[in-house]
Amino acid sequence: MDTHIPRLSLGRRHGYAHACYRRIQRGPASRIILGLGEGPAGALLTSGIYSWHPKEKRGFPSAVATGMPSMAKIALAPLLALIIASFGWRSAFGLLAVMTVIWIALWIPLWKNGPYTGARASQDVGSPAPTVPLRKILLTKTFISGSVAMFATFSIISAMITFLPTYFQRGVCSEQQTAGTLLGVVGVISLMTALPLGYFTDKLISSGHSSRALRGILPSITLILGGMGFVGLNSLPAPGWSVALYAVSFAHINLASPLLTSGISEICPPSQASSVLGIYMGIQYVGGLITPTAIGYVVDAQSNPAIGWGYGLAVLGVMAIIGGVCSLTMFNPSRDAALFIQIEQNTVQE
Repeated sequence: MDTHIPRLSLGRRHGYAHACYRRIQRGPASRIILGLGEGPAGALLTSGIYSWHPKEKRGFPSAVATGMPSMAKIALAPLLALIIASFGWRSAFGLLAVMTVIWIALWIPLWKNGPYTGARASQDVGSPAPTVPLRKILLTKTFISGSVAMFATFSIISAMITFLPTYFQRGVCSEQQTAGTLLGVVGVISLMTALPLGYFTDKLISSGHSSRALRGILPSITLILGGMGFVGLNSLPAPGWSVALYAVSFAHINLASPLLTSGISEICPPSQASSVLGIYMGIQYVGGLITPTAIGYVVDAQSNPAIGWGYGLAVLGVMAIIGGVCSLTMFNPSRDAALFIQIEQNTVQE
Protein backbone atom coordinates (compact mmCIF):
# COMPACT_ATOMS: atom_id res chain seq x y z
CA MET A 1 0.00 0.00 0.00
CA ASP A 2 1.45 3.34 -1.05
CA THR A 3 1.43 5.69 1.89
CA HIS A 4 3.21 8.48 0.04
CA ILE A 5 1.36 11.78 0.32
CA PRO A 6 2.24 14.09 -2.52
CA ARG A 7 3.27 17.59 -1.64
CA LEU A 8 1.75 20.56 -3.33
CA SER A 9 4.04 22.47 -5.58
CA LEU A 10 5.06 25.97 -4.58
CA GLY A 11 2.90 27.39 -7.35
CA ARG A 12 -0.19 25.44 -6.26
CA ARG A 13 0.33 26.38 -2.62
CA HIS A 14 0.61 30.00 -3.65
CA GLY A 15 -2.58 29.58 -5.65
CA TYR A 16 -4.48 28.16 -2.68
CA ALA A 17 -3.18 30.90 -0.40
CA HIS A 18 -4.17 33.53 -2.94
CA ALA A 19 -7.64 32.00 -3.29
CA CYS A 20 -8.13 32.02 0.49
CA TYR A 21 -7.02 35.64 0.62
CA ARG A 22 -9.46 36.60 -2.12
CA ARG A 23 -12.29 34.84 -0.27
CA ILE A 24 -11.50 36.77 2.90
CA GLN A 25 -11.21 39.99 0.92
CA ARG A 26 -14.50 39.60 -0.92
CA GLY A 27 -16.59 37.68 1.59
CA PRO A 28 -17.97 38.54 5.02
CA ALA A 29 -14.86 37.20 6.79
CA SER A 30 -12.99 40.49 6.36
CA ARG A 31 -15.91 42.38 7.90
CA ILE A 32 -16.04 39.94 10.81
CA ILE A 33 -12.30 40.27 11.44
CA LEU A 34 -12.62 44.05 11.31
CA GLY A 35 -15.47 43.94 13.82
CA LEU A 36 -13.53 41.68 16.19
CA GLY A 37 -10.77 44.24 16.33
CA GLU A 38 -12.96 47.31 16.33
CA GLY A 39 -15.35 46.10 19.04
CA PRO A 40 -13.06 46.29 22.09
CA ALA A 41 -10.95 49.12 20.66
CA GLY A 42 -13.34 51.88 21.71
CA ALA A 43 -13.48 50.87 25.37
CA LEU A 44 -9.73 50.23 25.62
CA LEU A 45 -8.79 53.52 23.97
CA THR A 46 -11.29 55.46 26.08
CA SER A 47 -10.06 53.93 29.34
CA GLY A 48 -6.50 54.58 28.18
CA ILE A 49 -7.27 58.25 27.55
CA TYR A 50 -9.02 58.52 30.91
CA SER A 51 -5.94 57.13 32.65
CA TRP A 52 -4.24 60.48 31.97
CA HIS A 53 -7.05 62.67 33.28
CA PRO A 54 -8.81 62.91 36.66
CA LYS A 55 -12.53 62.19 36.69
CA GLU A 56 -13.51 65.85 36.73
CA LYS A 57 -11.51 66.59 33.56
CA ARG A 58 -12.64 63.85 31.20
CA GLY A 59 -15.35 65.68 29.25
CA PHE A 60 -12.98 67.41 26.84
CA PRO A 61 -10.85 64.30 26.11
CA SER A 62 -14.10 62.42 25.48
CA ALA A 63 -15.23 65.13 23.09
CA VAL A 64 -11.91 64.98 21.24
CA ALA A 65 -12.12 61.19 20.91
CA THR A 66 -15.75 61.38 19.80
CA GLY A 67 -15.03 64.20 17.34
CA MET A 68 -12.08 62.55 15.61
CA PRO A 69 -14.33 60.49 13.26
CA SER A 70 -15.86 63.75 12.04
CA MET A 71 -12.39 65.21 11.59
CA ALA A 72 -11.29 62.10 9.70
CA LYS A 73 -14.26 62.39 7.35
CA ILE A 74 -13.43 66.00 6.62
CA ALA A 75 -9.70 65.39 6.18
CA LEU A 76 -9.64 62.03 4.37
CA ALA A 77 -12.87 61.91 2.38
CA PRO A 78 -11.52 63.92 -0.59
CA LEU A 79 -8.29 61.87 -0.68
CA LEU A 80 -10.13 58.56 -0.47
CA ALA A 81 -12.56 59.66 -3.19
CA LEU A 82 -9.61 60.48 -5.46
CA ILE A 83 -7.93 57.14 -4.75
CA ILE A 84 -11.16 55.21 -5.39
CA ALA A 85 -11.72 57.04 -8.67
CA SER A 86 -8.13 56.41 -9.80
CA PHE A 87 -7.30 52.95 -8.47
CA GLY A 88 -10.53 51.37 -7.18
CA TRP A 89 -12.09 50.95 -3.75
CA ARG A 90 -9.64 48.23 -2.64
CA SER A 91 -6.79 50.75 -2.83
CA ALA A 92 -8.63 53.01 -0.36
CA PHE A 93 -8.92 50.14 2.12
CA GLY A 94 -5.25 49.37 1.54
CA LEU A 95 -4.27 52.94 2.39
CA LEU A 96 -6.30 52.82 5.60
CA ALA A 97 -4.68 49.49 6.49
CA VAL A 98 -1.20 50.98 6.03
CA MET A 99 -2.16 53.97 8.20
CA THR A 100 -3.38 51.56 10.89
CA VAL A 101 -0.14 49.58 10.85
CA ILE A 102 1.87 52.80 11.19
CA TRP A 103 -0.30 53.88 14.11
CA ILE A 104 0.18 50.50 15.85
CA ALA A 105 3.95 50.69 15.30
CA LEU A 106 3.98 54.06 17.07
CA TRP A 107 1.43 53.16 19.76
CA ILE A 108 3.13 50.04 21.14
CA PRO A 109 6.52 51.58 22.07
CA LEU A 110 5.25 55.03 23.02
CA TRP A 111 2.07 54.33 25.01
CA LYS A 112 2.02 53.85 28.76
CA ASN A 113 -0.72 54.03 31.37
CA GLY A 114 -1.35 57.35 33.03
CA PRO A 115 -1.43 58.05 36.77
CA TYR A 116 -5.20 57.53 37.09
CA THR A 117 -5.31 53.75 36.64
CA GLY A 118 -5.74 50.90 39.06
CA ALA A 119 -2.35 49.47 38.14
CA ARG A 120 -0.50 52.72 38.90
CA ALA A 121 -2.47 53.16 42.12
CA SER A 122 -1.51 49.64 43.22
CA GLN A 123 2.17 50.38 42.61
CA ASP A 124 1.97 53.62 44.59
CA VAL A 125 0.39 52.11 47.71
CA GLY A 126 2.05 48.70 47.43
CA SER A 127 -1.20 46.72 47.50
CA PRO A 128 -3.94 45.82 45.02
CA ALA A 129 -6.36 48.63 44.23
CA PRO A 130 -9.81 48.03 45.75
CA THR A 131 -12.61 46.95 43.46
CA VAL A 132 -16.40 46.88 43.54
CA PRO A 133 -18.47 43.87 42.44
CA LEU A 134 -19.17 44.44 38.77
CA ARG A 135 -22.83 43.53 39.21
CA LYS A 136 -23.33 46.46 41.59
CA ILE A 137 -21.89 48.91 39.07
CA LEU A 138 -24.02 47.57 36.22
CA LEU A 139 -27.22 47.79 38.30
CA THR A 140 -26.81 51.43 39.27
CA LYS A 141 -29.36 53.90 37.94
CA THR A 142 -26.51 55.86 36.36
CA PHE A 143 -25.22 52.90 34.34
CA ILE A 144 -28.69 51.70 33.30
CA SER A 145 -29.99 55.12 32.25
CA GLY A 146 -26.69 56.02 30.58
CA SER A 147 -26.77 52.77 28.60
CA VAL A 148 -30.34 53.45 27.44
CA ALA A 149 -29.42 57.00 26.40
CA MET A 150 -26.28 55.88 24.58
CA PHE A 151 -28.14 53.01 22.91
CA ALA A 152 -30.41 55.63 21.37
CA THR A 153 -27.52 58.00 20.59
CA PHE A 154 -25.35 55.39 18.88
CA SER A 155 -28.38 54.01 17.03
CA ILE A 156 -28.95 57.43 15.52
CA ILE A 157 -25.29 57.97 14.71
CA SER A 158 -25.03 54.54 13.05
CA ALA A 159 -28.19 55.05 11.04
CA MET A 160 -27.04 58.45 9.85
CA ILE A 161 -23.56 57.20 8.92
CA THR A 162 -25.28 54.53 6.84
CA PHE A 163 -28.04 56.60 5.27
CA LEU A 164 -27.15 60.29 5.52
CA PRO A 165 -25.96 60.75 1.90
CA THR A 166 -29.04 58.85 0.68
CA TYR A 167 -31.30 60.98 2.87
CA PHE A 168 -29.84 64.19 1.49
CA GLN A 169 -30.24 62.93 -2.09
CA ARG A 170 -33.72 61.37 -1.85
CA GLY A 171 -35.29 62.92 1.20
CA VAL A 172 -34.07 66.48 0.63
CA CYS A 173 -33.72 66.20 -3.15
CA SER A 174 -30.07 67.27 -3.30
CA GLU A 175 -27.55 66.37 -5.97
CA GLN A 176 -24.78 63.92 -5.07
CA GLN A 177 -22.09 66.60 -4.86
CA THR A 178 -24.33 68.82 -2.73
CA ALA A 179 -25.13 65.86 -0.48
CA GLY A 180 -21.41 65.29 0.09
CA THR A 181 -20.93 68.95 1.03
CA LEU A 182 -23.85 68.81 3.45
CA LEU A 183 -22.38 65.71 5.06
CA GLY A 184 -19.15 67.60 5.73
CA VAL A 185 -21.04 70.60 7.11
CA VAL A 186 -22.91 68.40 9.59
CA GLY A 187 -19.61 66.89 10.76
CA VAL A 188 -18.05 70.32 11.27
CA ILE A 189 -21.04 71.58 13.27
CA SER A 190 -21.00 68.50 15.50
CA LEU A 191 -17.27 68.84 16.15
CA MET A 192 -17.29 72.60 16.79
CA THR A 193 -20.06 72.29 19.37
CA ALA A 194 -18.79 69.21 21.23
CA LEU A 195 -15.24 70.45 21.91
CA PRO A 196 -16.11 73.76 23.64
CA LEU A 197 -18.88 72.11 25.65
CA GLY A 198 -16.52 69.38 26.88
CA TYR A 199 -13.90 71.97 27.84
CA PHE A 200 -16.26 74.25 29.76
CA THR A 201 -18.05 71.44 31.58
CA ASP A 202 -14.65 70.17 32.78
CA LYS A 203 -13.81 73.66 34.01
CA LEU A 204 -17.11 73.96 35.89
CA ILE A 205 -16.87 70.51 37.49
CA SER A 206 -13.27 71.19 38.55
CA SER A 207 -14.46 74.39 40.26
CA GLY A 208 -17.07 72.49 42.27
CA HIS A 209 -20.20 72.48 40.11
CA SER A 210 -22.47 69.44 40.07
CA SER A 211 -21.51 66.47 37.91
CA ARG A 212 -25.16 65.48 37.95
CA ALA A 213 -26.10 68.78 36.29
CA LEU A 214 -23.27 68.93 33.75
CA ARG A 215 -22.91 65.24 32.82
CA GLY A 216 -26.46 64.10 33.51
CA ILE A 217 -29.05 66.83 33.04
CA LEU A 218 -27.22 68.79 30.32
CA PRO A 219 -26.64 65.89 27.87
CA SER A 220 -30.16 64.62 28.59
CA ILE A 221 -31.62 67.97 27.54
CA THR A 222 -29.50 68.09 24.38
CA LEU A 223 -30.62 64.54 23.54
CA ILE A 224 -34.29 65.43 24.05
CA LEU A 225 -33.99 68.61 21.99
CA GLY A 226 -32.24 66.74 19.19
CA GLY A 227 -34.94 64.08 19.22
CA MET A 228 -37.67 66.72 19.03
CA GLY A 229 -35.88 68.24 16.04
CA PHE A 230 -35.81 64.87 14.27
CA VAL A 231 -39.53 64.38 14.92
CA GLY A 232 -40.26 67.83 13.47
CA LEU A 233 -38.24 67.37 10.27
CA ASN A 234 -41.19 65.92 8.38
CA SER A 235 -43.33 69.02 8.96
CA LEU A 236 -41.00 71.62 7.41
CA PRO A 237 -42.04 72.92 3.98
CA ALA A 238 -38.66 73.76 2.39
CA PRO A 239 -35.64 71.42 1.97
CA GLY A 240 -33.27 74.13 3.16
CA TRP A 241 -35.03 74.36 6.51
CA SER A 242 -34.92 70.57 6.82
CA VAL A 243 -31.14 70.52 6.31
CA ALA A 244 -30.63 73.30 8.87
CA LEU A 245 -32.84 71.64 11.48
CA TYR A 246 -31.22 68.28 10.85
CA ALA A 247 -27.70 69.70 11.33
CA VAL A 248 -28.66 71.42 14.59
CA SER A 249 -30.56 68.38 15.89
CA PHE A 250 -27.79 65.94 15.04
CA ALA A 251 -25.23 68.21 16.73
CA HIS A 252 -27.39 68.23 19.88
CA ILE A 253 -27.56 64.43 19.88
CA ASN A 254 -23.80 64.14 19.39
CA LEU A 255 -23.20 66.34 22.42
CA ALA A 256 -24.64 63.68 24.72
CA SER A 257 -22.05 61.00 23.99
CA PRO A 258 -18.82 62.46 25.51
CA LEU A 259 -20.59 63.87 28.56
CA LEU A 260 -22.45 60.66 29.40
CA THR A 261 -19.35 58.52 28.84
CA SER A 262 -17.24 60.68 31.14
CA GLY A 263 -20.05 60.45 33.69
CA ILE A 264 -20.01 56.66 33.52
CA SER A 265 -16.26 56.70 34.20
CA GLU A 266 -16.92 58.44 37.52
CA ILE A 267 -18.82 55.56 39.07
CA CYS A 268 -16.23 52.79 38.72
CA PRO A 269 -12.81 52.26 40.32
CA PRO A 270 -9.90 52.91 37.91
CA SER A 271 -8.96 49.23 37.79
CA GLN A 272 -12.44 48.38 36.46
CA ALA A 273 -12.77 51.19 33.93
CA SER A 274 -12.00 49.02 30.88
CA SER A 275 -14.52 46.31 31.79
CA VAL A 276 -17.30 48.75 32.68
CA LEU A 277 -16.75 50.90 29.59
CA GLY A 278 -16.51 47.75 27.46
CA ILE A 279 -19.96 46.59 28.59
CA TYR A 280 -21.34 50.12 28.31
CA MET A 281 -20.09 50.52 24.74
CA GLY A 282 -21.11 46.98 23.85
CA ILE A 283 -24.71 47.85 24.72
CA GLN A 284 -24.65 50.90 22.49
CA TYR A 285 -23.06 48.90 19.64
CA VAL A 286 -26.15 46.66 19.67
CA GLY A 287 -28.11 49.72 18.58
CA GLY A 288 -25.71 50.15 15.69
CA LEU A 289 -26.44 46.58 14.60
CA ILE A 290 -30.23 46.76 14.80
CA THR A 291 -31.30 50.30 14.03
CA PRO A 292 -29.98 50.89 10.47
CA THR A 293 -31.75 47.75 9.25
CA ALA A 294 -34.97 48.72 11.02
CA ILE A 295 -34.87 52.24 9.58
CA GLY A 296 -34.23 50.78 6.12
CA TYR A 297 -37.46 48.78 6.42
CA VAL A 298 -39.37 51.87 7.56
CA VAL A 299 -38.14 53.89 4.58
CA ASP A 300 -38.71 51.10 2.04
CA ALA A 301 -42.29 50.60 3.24
CA GLN A 302 -43.24 54.00 1.78
CA SER A 303 -43.67 54.62 -1.94
CA ASN A 304 -42.37 58.19 -1.59
CA PRO A 305 -38.74 58.29 -0.31
CA ALA A 306 -39.23 61.71 1.29
CA ILE A 307 -42.17 60.45 3.36
CA GLY A 308 -40.26 57.31 4.27
CA TRP A 309 -37.31 59.32 5.51
CA GLY A 310 -39.65 61.55 7.50
CA TYR A 311 -41.05 58.51 9.30
CA GLY A 312 -37.59 57.00 9.79
CA LEU A 313 -36.17 60.17 11.33
CA ALA A 314 -39.26 60.49 13.53
CA VAL A 315 -38.60 56.99 14.89
CA LEU A 316 -35.00 57.97 15.65
CA GLY A 317 -36.23 61.16 17.30
CA VAL A 318 -38.56 59.24 19.59
CA MET A 319 -35.67 56.95 20.57
CA ALA A 320 -33.57 60.01 21.46
CA ILE A 321 -36.38 61.49 23.56
CA ILE A 322 -36.87 58.22 25.47
CA GLY A 323 -33.13 57.94 26.12
CA GLY A 324 -32.94 61.56 27.21
CA VAL A 325 -35.84 61.21 29.63
CA CYS A 326 -34.26 58.10 31.18
CA SER A 327 -30.92 59.80 31.79
CA LEU A 328 -32.60 63.03 32.92
CA THR A 329 -34.45 61.25 35.70
CA MET A 330 -31.84 58.68 36.81
CA PHE A 331 -28.30 59.64 35.71
CA ASN A 332 -26.37 60.81 38.77
CA PRO A 333 -22.68 59.83 38.80
CA SER A 334 -21.88 61.74 41.99
CA ARG A 335 -24.46 59.78 43.97
CA ASP A 336 -23.32 56.36 42.77
CA ALA A 337 -19.62 57.25 42.96
CA ALA A 338 -20.02 58.27 46.61
CA LEU A 339 -21.60 54.89 47.37
CA PHE A 340 -18.71 53.00 45.79
CA ILE A 341 -16.09 55.18 47.46
CA GLN A 342 -17.56 54.12 50.78
CA ILE A 343 -17.34 50.47 49.73
CA GLU A 344 -13.70 50.94 48.71
CA GLN A 345 -12.86 52.59 52.04
CA ASN A 346 -14.46 49.76 53.97
CA THR A 347 -12.50 47.24 51.89
CA VAL A 348 -9.20 49.02 52.60
CA GLN A 349 -9.93 49.20 56.33
CA GLU A 350 -10.65 45.49 56.45
